[in-house]
Amino acid sequence: MKHRPRRTELTTPGHSLEMIQKACASAADLVICDLEDACAMSQKTAARAVVARALATLDWGSKPRVFRANGVVTSLFKHDLEEVIEGARGAVDAVVIPKIRSIDEVRDADDYILHLEEQYEIPTGSIGLELLIETADAVENAVAIAKSSPRIESLIFGVADYAADIGASFDPADMWTDLLYPRQRIVNAARSAGIQAIDAVSFLFKNNDLTKTDAERARKLGFDGKWVVHPAQIAIVNTAFTPSEAEIARAKKIIEAWRSAGERGLGAVAMDNEMIDLASVRVCERVLERAGEYEDLR
Repeated sequence: MKHRPRRTELTTPGHSLEMIQKACASAADLVICDLEDACAMSQKTAARAVVARALATLDWGSKPRVFRANGVVTSLFKHDLEEVIEGARGAVDAVVIPKIRSIDEVRDADDYILHLEEQYEIPTGSIGLELLIETADAVENAVAIAKSSPRIESLIFGVADYAADIGASFDPADMWTDLLYPRQRIVNAARSAGIQAIDAVSFLFKNNDLTKTDAERARKLGFDGKWVVHPAQIAIVNTAFTPSEAEIARAKKIIEAWRSAGERGLGAVAMDNEMIDLASVRVCERVLERAGEYEDLR
């Protein structure tokens, strides 16, 4: 299971090499070359070659090389995978699959990727999966879906398609009040499977305050990062998902207090009028994991 940094996942149209190149140079943790919603039907076929070229030739630095295919049940899916994976030859780290509804669809995707890995002599299992959870079926099947393949690295909440699927009104200025349930299901399913959870995009991308609020709420709920559609959102979301110096210092202080209590034969201790026990330590460990400063102190 690969736990790549995913504070920000920036999606960019797969038909434009120039736009992909600009996205590569951004501060996003991960860039997704999109063959689905960002490409008109007339562009999809030609875009495969563009994406394959981008993945194989651009300087991705530490970023994983990722593209979004069209849905498993569409006639485009296998062509997307075959042409991009063949064209990029070893330069695909993960594939984003949209509109997943069941474990059968995941297994179909897994089987076909395995076939392509074998055909093009790519190390077996080296291509990961990120799954967009954006239907009622997917939300209700989230735990089973999350555990259905060892390739799966994250679940991503697709808010607009989910709202459309369940017939909910969609207010881009408030995507939390009425859509908390699917978010909780997705985070819980991801944690149950030991993978990451990525929150939906904030569509009002010029509203920095809203992007900041959305990102902070997502982090508090347990998400590892957030989908973004515009470079202006990247720094805001990265900051929201990066623990501050004060948070890091407090986490270390709590862990040290717990360790000291253990040396005295105590399982819990009071610190700053707060009861500190193993559960508190686990929360602090997550903070340090996000900051890249975690070590197993137990």
